[in-house]
Amino acid sequence: MVVHLHNFCPVRYSGYLVPGFRDVVVDWLNWGPRRALVNGFFSGFSRVMREFVLLADEVLVPSGCHRENLSRLDQRFRRARVLYNFVPRLSPAREPAERPLFLYLGERSFIKGFPVALAAVVGLWRRGRRFSVGGTFWGGRMSRGEVFNALGRAWGVLFPSFTEESFGYVMVESLARGVVPISSDVCVAREFQGRTSVAGYICSRGDVDCFVDKMESLMAMSRRELVELGLRLSEEIYKLVDPVKTAEHVYRIFGVD
Repeated sequence: MVVHLHNFCPVRYSGYLVPGFRDVVVDWLNWGPRRALVNGFFSGFSRVMREFVLLADEVLVPSGCHRENLSRLDQRFRRARVLYNFVPRLSPAREPAERPLFLYLGERSFIKGFPVALAAVVGLWRRGRRFSVGGTFWGGRMSRGEVFNALGRAWGVLFPSFTEESFGYVMVESLARGVVPISSDVCVAREFQGRTSVAGYICSRGDVDCFVDKMESLMAMSRRELVELGLRLSEEIYKLVDPVKTAEHVYRIFGVD
C-alpha cells in the first residue's frame, strides 16, 4: 500500500503547520472560532489517522521539507520517500506588462500571507510607485489558462505564506514560467527558490518592508532584463523538478519497468 501525503492532512487536523502557533490558534486566525473549536475537539482523530498512514508500505511526500516537517510531528515519518510534484514543461517565453504587475495567487487567508501581501502593496504605493496587482488579490479563482497568461505579463509573484508548505506550487510554477517569486522564508522556499539565481528574494515571514524592497528591486529592472532572468530561472528549476525524472520515479515505486 502506498500513501501520498500532499499536505498535513490527515496527520494534523488543521492541515497546516505554522511554527510557534498551536493548531487551534492557526484555525482560529484562518477560519474563525467556530471551526477552531470544532476541529480542536476532534484533534485526537488525526493522531489515530497518523497510525493508519504509517502502516503503509510506502509513504510519499512532495518535498524534502515536507518530510522534515512531518518528522517534527512524528519521527517515524523520516522513512517517507520524496517524490516531487509533477510540474509540466512551461514556456518561459513571455512579455512583461509595460506597467509593473505583481501577482498574488494564494487564498485570501492568514496562513497564506494575504495580510502581508496587502501591506506590501500599500507600502509600495506609499513610496510613490505606480504599478498594478492581479491574480487572486481581489478574490475569486483563476483557471490554469488564466494563471499561465497572467504569469506571462507579471513582473513578480508574491508568495508570503506563514504556513510550512508541502511543495509551494505557486512559487515553483512561477520559476518554471520565468517569473521571480518574492517568498517567505518557509522551508520549501529554501529547498527550491534558494537553489536558483533569485535566492535573495526570500524574506523573513511577515517582513513587509523586505517584500516592498524586493518589489522595488524588480521595478528597477528593464523588461528585457526580466525576460533574460526568467529564462535562466526556468532552466534552473527544471534541473530540480524534471518532469521526466518524476515520472521515472513513479514507475520505480510501483515496480514498472
